[in-house]
Amino acid sequence: MDVRGMTIVLVGRFHGLRRSEVKRRLEELGARMTGTVSDRTDLVFSEYLFAEAGRNLQQARERGIPICDESALRALLADPDATDDEGEPGAESDLVALRARLLKLEREQGITEEHRAATREIRAGEDAQLLHPYGHQVEINDYALSPCGRYLATGTWRGDDSAVGGTLQIWELATGRCVNILGSLDGGIGRPGEGGGIQWSDDSRRIGLAYHRNRIGVFDPFDPALRSNNWAVAPLALAMVADEAAAPPAWALAPDGRRAFVASASPCDVGGSVIPLDRGDLHWTPGQAPPRHPFLLAERLRERLRPAQVRGHGAVDLQADHVRWSRDGTRLQAQAEGGPGYRKAFVVDVASGQVDWRAAIGGLAAWSPDDRLLAHYYDGLRFLDAATGRPRAKGAGHRGVSALQWGMRGDMPRLAALVGAGNTAGAEPGVFVYDGHRFRYRVDVAPVDVDQVFADSWAWSPSGDAGAWLTADGRVEVWSLDGDAPRRQRTLDVPPETGVVLWGADDVLVAMSPTTLRFLRAGSGDVLGDFTFLREPGGPRALPDDWWLDTCHFAPDDEAWCAAFPEGVVIAPDGRAARSLDDVLAWSVHKRLAWPVRWGELDVVPDAVAASALLGDERGDGSGWWLNYSLERREGRPWGTTGWPPRRSATVRDLVKTAVETCADLPGDGDGRVARDLRYAARLYARRGEHTLAGGLVRDILPRGEQVAASAEVAMILAGAGRRDDARAAFRVAQQHLAAHAEVLFCKDHEIAFVAAALGGAHEALGDRARADEWFDVAHRTIAPEPRAWQNRLAVIWALTECGREDEARALWGPAAWYAEPEPDGPTVEAWLTYLARTGRRALYDAFLAAWEESAARRREDPASARPLPADLRTATASPGPAAAHLTPPTPTDSDIAELVAEYAQLQKIPRSYRMHPTQLLIERAARCGHIGAVIDLIRRLPRLEEYEARPRTAFTALRLATTGCPVEPW
Repeated sequence: MDVRGMTIVLVGRFHGLRRSEVKRRLEELGARMTGTVSDRTDLVFSEYLFAEAGRNLQQARERGIPICDESALRALLADPDATDDEGEPGAESDLVALRARLLKLEREQGITEEHRAATREIRAGEDAQLLHPYGHQVEINDYALSPCGRYLATGTWRGDDSAVGGTLQIWELATGRCVNILGSLDGGIGRPGEGGGIQWSDDSRRIGLAYHRNRIGVFDPFDPALRSNNWAVAPLALAMVADEAAAPPAWALAPDGRRAFVASASPCDVGGSVIPLDRGDLHWTPGQAPPRHPFLLAERLRERLRPAQVRGHGAVDLQADHVRWSRDGTRLQAQAEGGPGYRKAFVVDVASGQVDWRAAIGGLAAWSPDDRLLAHYYDGLRFLDAATGRPRAKGAGHRGVSALQWGMRGDMPRLAALVGAGNTAGAEPGVFVYDGHRFRYRVDVAPVDVDQVFADSWAWSPSGDAGAWLTADGRVEVWSLDGDAPRRQRTLDVPPETGVVLWGADDVLVAMSPTTLRFLRAGSGDVLGDFTFLREPGGPRALPDDWWLDTCHFAPDDEAWCAAFPEGVVIAPDGRAARSLDDVLAWSVHKRLAWPVRWGELDVVPDAVAASALLGDERGDGSGWWLNYSLERREGRPWGTTGWPPRRSATVRDLVKTAVETCADLPGDGDGRVARDLRYAARLYARRGEHTLAGGLVRDILPRGEQVAASAEVAMILAGAGRRDDARAAFRVAQQHLAAHAEVLFCKDHEIAFVAAALGGAHEALGDRARADEWFDVAHRTIAPEPRAWQNRLAVIWALTECGREDEARALWGPAAWYAEPEPDGPTVEAWLTYLARTGRRALYDAFLAAWEESAARRREDPASARPLPADLRTATASPGPAAAHLTPPTPTDSDIAELVAEYAQLQKIPRSYRMHPTQLLIERAARCGHIGAVIDLIRRLPRLEEYEARPRTAFTALRLATTGCPVEPW
């Protein structure tokens, strides 16, 4: 980070660093040091990035000043001549040479003692760990070939379990094997359908990732710190520089991997900022920063480049959505939205932040790797000089172009312009090759539909003398392009889903789809590695369900689950030999080189018990302790799908307990929804006569207003059932809170009607008509001034009905209510009608529906305000039943169980990262038929997310379905 001329403020204490020494060193680097944050402050270094206390930090956030943590400060103060601790890509050259020699020896003599001895030595003296390649739990949505051509990075977003996050895998092309996995990337990498989330530094030593909406992180792709089967890893540098958004912003990693452009909000004419990414964390909201901030681009465009329509105000004129750095790191080559039918191209000088030139271009454009040309399509293929923005050729070239792919042949940039079949220009399909901006020849390849032509349908060889084309029939054709005419050399088979072809070092082609990856020799067609992700074999997995052991699992085919431990132990239940496992496994040496497992040192066992015996149980980073711990917890019980569904011994009480336990997943109260769910569970216990359990739930409810309402509701129900003593005991909670905290109970206006109505009903049920009238008067007055008036009205109607004042309840849904307020929404009415039906109040049920239908008929003259009764609402709630029929779930029939088993079997075929919603549907089905054991088992299989919509909502919905048949909360 260059801090020359910056005004810097230090906040907090920095461990092991004297403040005076830090100031002196920063001043030597050219910074100006001050003690307080002001409008002239450029940067703050803070001991803790998200500390709440302190005026300086608060002022920095309010003024849009970047805040860096202690790690960033230490990196800035570090000795510039010190050796970087990131690994060297060429450090394993001796091992690469040894591997090549042993491969040659194997072809001549087979596997010899020399192979085994070399493997033993590497295992003993090097950082070598066994690694399987199946880290991706969802489809591959991003990828990038390293500039050296030796490595491929593939990345995934996230599945249902957002806490698991995305995964980055690093593959060595020479062997077609995975050499490193970086997992638990919060929120996932990039965004499905959008590329650019993975970018390498020019020296292939750093890799940048856009993840979790507003994070740009730089990682060591060969991180040596991963010494266990826990793949989580921290970035070298992390920047959070944009407002919360649904997807990461457009960005570009600088060639040195220590800066990045981010298309952030900005107060300047040119949007975006250039941020440091050397080490440590940075937090910044650029849209709030002063326009002169050194991280921002030009505050004001040069007048010759400034359109007339923006000269009078400070709106952003150029906001890049596609950006790349020049090779020397001095310029940003960008594209932005233009007007109808065109886009903008512009080049920014990084040092000054000013725009050198801007030009209108077509919607399809690509910069040449040598920074000399910009090719774009606007009614034909056109070229601009990347240094000046001026046209390099007269007129337009070939038409119908759908994608552009640049390569280099020596110092000559080569362009492949891809034209698909059925293009609107009626042009002949094929690949049109340009040397620079001059057309060379057309490659006559099998036509592909225009909507299937993407830039990565074509791959240039590293030398630029050949190209590979993904054909319409799902194969890859390799063409020689070093002569006067193109020549087809060979055709290679690839997986049918392939949509991307890449060409890296060592003459290796990569054929990729979201779920498959194949590495081939371009010259011979030999397959080096072939992988299919997201497999779900039938039968139990090789290891018990445990978060620490989960990453050990892999499915090399559709036959069985296997497991691999870093220490060199593999569980292969179907008797696979080490030789067959060599097709997918490898020893990862220093996280950058794959060593064949067929050369020895691999222990293959049939089950987890045998693996535990080999691994031992020494506590630490080793897998043995965790495996032993997991096995001991199971006490010999099997795991997997055997014997599902569980026996029908679980009760409603068990389900309530499980539902309450799921609330521990949440950091808060689920925006009040947890309290409402607990109130329902307490009412359920009260109706079942289980007053002790009801009281226990009431005491767990927060905030106090909800607890008071729950206490009153339970008391009302118990008193109505003739259990006055239990009702008075339950009501004491409400009375105590009212005596001590009456002034703060109703801090939220929308709670008043609910709480007051419950208190009125409880007093009425306990025989205190005067107090009941007082509270019902409060409830009446708070119905209308509220956007959810019918929810409040029905709360009062319910309390009046429950405590026996049905005539007053009927009056509240008289004609005046329907005139004053819109009809209630479907879920609110379904809950009310379900209550009436399940408690045997048929007359009230019919009267309410009649009032609704009469209101809808009156409103038909104004269709915008009419909300007719949903057709399925009467059907869903019509079964009245006796008053106590809803207290016990139905008994599942043999047919119900058979259907549950069949649906569960289908669930097991779905990739685990996509099972949450299908599992929730199966839980609802099990709840409706009354199989509580199946419901509880499936709830425990759901991912533990800090989201109400995940486990808590599912559990309480199941409780309502099992006890009332209604998915919403019935009174």
